Amino acid sequence: MTTNNLFAYGTLMIDEIFFSITGNYVKNTPGYLNNYICYRVRDKNYPGIISGNGFTTGVIYQDLPFDVILKLDDYEGNQYQRVKVLVNKDTTNQVPAWCFIYKEDLQNNLLKDLWTLQWYTLNKNKFGS
Repeated sequence: MTTNNLFAYGTLMIDEIFFSITGNYVKNTPGYLNNYICYRVRDKNYPGIISGNGFTTGVIYQDLPFDVILKLDDYEGNQYQRVKVLVNKDTTNQVPAWCFIYKEDLQNNLLKDLWTLQWYTLNKNKFGS
């Protein structure tokens, strides 16, 4: 059986948002992804990650049914590409997981400002989704 883990680094880290998309409350654990940076998307309240010198923090949803992954594909739309990555659970344990990476041909929409959950909490109502 294929394991469908998901590394979420943006608004999908928020339980209520994840539930509104998938219809599932799923336990998650903290994780981080090396060699990716999380930037704000111009005129939006959500982020995109691209490869870079650093890391992105987020959460790992483990053992998701594939129909949930497909719902997330629809939600993320055409700005992101779902790829398999190795996510760090801590300094010694990694797990394979799906992750939505911002598409290379759209990277000019990314600001140089980092996206954080704190920034989102302060600014979530200032932009369209």
